[in-house]
Amino acid sequence: MLTSGGEPMRDWRQIAAEASKERDPEKLRKLTQELNHALEQRDEQQSHHRTEP
Repeated sequence: MLTSGGEPMRDWRQIAAEASKERDPEKLRKLTQELNHALEQRDEQQSHHRTEP
């Protein structure tokens, strides 16, 4: 899966690990947004798989 910028989407665990160590508020904000998007995508994929016959 690709991000809106065309880059490969990182696993939410990798983003969370990076965010837990980040000290810069602006970088942390961006990581939080990326993490939220990755979790939304994961949830969307899981709900899609549950509805398939």
